[in-house]
This record gives sequence, C-alpha cells and structure tokens, in this order.
Amino acid sequence: MKTKTKKQREIRNNATAWALMAPALIFMLAFTVFPIFRSLYLSLSKYKLGMDGAEFIGLENYVKLAGSKLFWKVMKNTIVFALMTVIPSMAVGLGLAVLVNRKGKRVGFIRTAYFYPVVMPMIAIASVWMFIYMAKNGLFDQLLIAIGLKPMNVLSSKNTVLLAMAVMYVWKEAGYLMVFFLSGIQSISDEVTEAARIDGAGNWTEPV
Repeated sequence: MKTKTKKQREIRNNATAWALMAPALIFMLAFTVFPIFRSLYLSLSKYKLGMDGAEFIGLENYVKLAGSKLFWKVMKNTIVFALMTVIPSMAVGLGLAVLVNRKGKRVGFIRTAYFYPVVMPMIAIASVWMFIYMAKNGLFDQLLIAIGLKPMNVLSSKNTVLLAMAVMYVWKEAGYLMVFFLSGIQSISDEVTEAARIDGAGNWTEPV
C-alpha cells in the first residue's frame, strides 16, 4: 500500500510539473521551433504570392545565393561588423567591470547607469544616436565643426556607417557583458588574490 501511494504521489508530482511547464513549452514550440523548421522548408522551396502552395526545389535557392555578389557583400559586411563589435564589447565590458568593482555610496548608481542602455528599447536608442549622427546639426558633426573640421555625415558614407553602427552597438551591449565579468571578478576567492599578490601580480581585480 505504501509503495502504491508513493508511486501515485510521484505520478501526481510529475503531472503537476509537466502542467506547469506546458505553457512555456507550447510557447517555445509555436514561436521558436516551428518557425525554424518552417523557414528551413521554405528555403528548399519555391513560393510566391498567388501560388496554391510551396513547390519543393531542393538546394536551388542556395545555389543561386552562392552565386550572388550581393550575398557575399552582405556576408563580408556581417563579418566585419562582428569583428568591430564583439571584441570591443567584451573589452569595454571588462573595463567597466573592473571600474565598478569597488565599494562606495555611488557605485550602485554607476553600475545602473552603465547597465541602463541594455534595457532601453531599440527605438529609443536609435532616436538618441540619430540625434548624435544627424548630418550637420547632429552632436557629432557639431563637435567637428567646433574644433575646425568639416562635418562627416557618417550615416551617409559607406566608409563610416559600419563604424558608426558598431559604436552604437558597443555602447548598448557593454553593460550586459559588464554584469558577467563583474560576477566573475567578485567570485575570485581571497586566497587566489593573495597568492597572486605574493607572486607579484597586480591587484586590479581587488575592490577598493
């Protein structure tokens, strides 16, 4: 009887757990898994407005894509943009983590200020940086004019637009990486820090 009761309790607990997870699983299947497989299927098909259904054509779309100069140009720009953002974001995030790894009354406010761009809506960020990068009347061009240089209008030049977007991306994402680096720095035990100091290492991770 006890074994049967224990088994029933286990089944009931499992059923409860699945019931609690069901909404999240359904949401994930509907809005993540299904779109992925649907996109994969459509990439192997020919489909236009007015057609009754998608026509399976195999890898023909990928063959056309591989022969497109525009596709390889986009891939090149994507790789360049990744190199201009991923490494700098990590470097700036680490620098911010070291900077705020200290005790003080205003440290909490400073950490929040650094992290705030992460939670800002993209439309708000785009508006702020549009004001900065605006041709002639924007903050950046006005600074150039103030020091005697010509305005650059960075968003209208193919030589500067990627760099301008990379700066905006790094500004937005550095605070997110700062949280991870700060967590890692603060998890370093005092014994490790003391041993490193004895060996002659600096104490840049130690809060002041």
